Amino acid sequence: MVATLVRRRHLIISVAVPIALAAVLIAALAPTRYNSTAVFAIEEGRLTDLGNAGSGQRENYVDQYIKDLQGVVLGPGGLRQLLSAQNRLPDSSKGQTEMIEEMRKQVGLRVISEQVLDPQTGRERTIISSFQLRSEAATPELARETTAWLSNRFIETDRSTRSSRSESYTRYLDNEVNKRKQRVDAIEQQLADFKQKNIGQLPELNQLNLDFKDRAERDLQEAEAQLRTLVRERSFVQQQMQQATTQTSSAQRLQELKDSYRDRLLTYDANHPDMLALQREIDQLQTGGSRRNGSLREQLASQQEILSQARQRYSDNHPDIIRLQRTIASLEQRIASGETADTSATPVSANELQLRTQLNSLDLQISSLQAQAADFRSRIATVRNQIQSTPQVEREYQTLSQDLSVARLAYQDVLQKKFAADAAASAISSGSADAFRLTQRASLPESRVKTIAVAVLALGIFIAITLSFGSALIAEMLDPTVRSSRDVRQILGVIPLAIIPEIANSTTLGVQRARWMRLTASMVVVTTILFTIGYQLVR
Repeated sequence: MVATLVRRRHLIISVAVPIALAAVLIAALAPTRYNSTAVFAIEEGRLTDLGNAGSGQRENYVDQYIKDLQGVVLGPGGLRQLLSAQNRLPDSSKGQTEMIEEMRKQVGLRVISEQVLDPQTGRERTIISSFQLRSEAATPELARETTAWLSNRFIETDRSTRSSRSESYTRYLDNEVNKRKQRVDAIEQQLADFKQKNIGQLPELNQLNLDFKDRAERDLQEAEAQLRTLVRERSFVQQQMQQATTQTSSAQRLQELKDSYRDRLLTYDANHPDMLALQREIDQLQTGGSRRNGSLREQLASQQEILSQARQRYSDNHPDIIRLQRTIASLEQRIASGETADTSATPVSANELQLRTQLNSLDLQISSLQAQAADFRSRIATVRNQIQSTPQVEREYQTLSQDLSVARLAYQDVLQKKFAADAAASAISSGSADAFRLTQRASLPESRVKTIAVAVLALGIFIAITLSFGSALIAEMLDPTVRSSRDVRQILGVIPLAIIPEIANSTTLGVQRARWMRLTASMVVVTTILFTIGYQLVR
């Protein structure tokens, strides 16, 4: 292989050098371009609410969001606005399309990633921290102007996109707030109706009902105890009254009345109605009057006199006054009906009158206590029913209360989200919550960009090397010269009997070294020239 290259060195040089020189010439004549860049840093947490999501979801969202903005700003519509702002847009639609396609090749966006330590997992992960926006133009000023316009356009598009999303989200939250508020109002109304319907059976009143039941039972026990005492006392008084009415001896009666009068005189005044009644009965017995067969008018006059004296001591609501009024009314009614004498009536003694008064008083107290006891029993029965129905009411009440608590929590949660969304929308509109922060503004490029020249030079050198070596191989294959025993075998189909080798001496070795040196020197010179020219082109 080396011998072939040595033999065909002239052909290789004659093919490679012209092609390489042509590539150098084309690269030298390529137009000069300038590149201006701007770098945006991505603000953490302002693009999405995926704070609890995995890192892969966040990075996919950020990458997709940047691609969406790139499609708007660097798309046909955005580039058309750029060319129109720079007064570079042709009049014809075909020219505009070609200009936009050419412009798309001159601008670009590159996402920049970096490795960070995840505080949750403690492992390194790749995040999108920033992106670079570039533009290429024929002059430094145009490159900087284009990059600056695209940078502002990126910020405006980001604000517009996020404002539109924020408004949509705010409208959604407004509807949700209204729905949650209506839900809370409906449950509160249901709870109020439930409380009104089960006013005495609510769980919070259960202890109060128990206390009221215990108190009512104690009151009932006390009333029943008092009632039993009064019943026994009434039986005793009634027995005394029967004994007083069965006494028939006037002398004994007179002596009893005198003894009673003396005893009561120690306690009451002589003008007391009871004392007057005793004195009148004593006088009647002493004069020989009987307790029977008295006229109704005399009894009426006697009762009226006793009533007038009793009113001086008691009020009209006193039981004795009421009893005397009833007796007088009965006597008046009997007199009006034509009766003149009471053959069955017996003058009432003071002791018997007192016993009757006491009996009437006991009857009134017994009636009052019986009414109280019945009222206590009714209340106890009502409270027992309320206590028995409390568990079922409590289950329904707890269900409504839990529904109300859940509805209120949901309402507060949506309301807080709405407040946060309103604040975020205001921040986005004012520009204080941009998702991107411009860390490197578009500047005037100081160096040229020779991307086309470098590509042409590299391609030319590759073509020169390929064609030169290919020409050498083809020429070697087409050369009929016999140079070795293999050529003899291929041409004649026989194996040579002997081979006379070429004996290398100092002269032949010197000639070979000289050839290698010339070939190496020529390759070094050509390579040096090409690299020098290429370096000057891309510098």
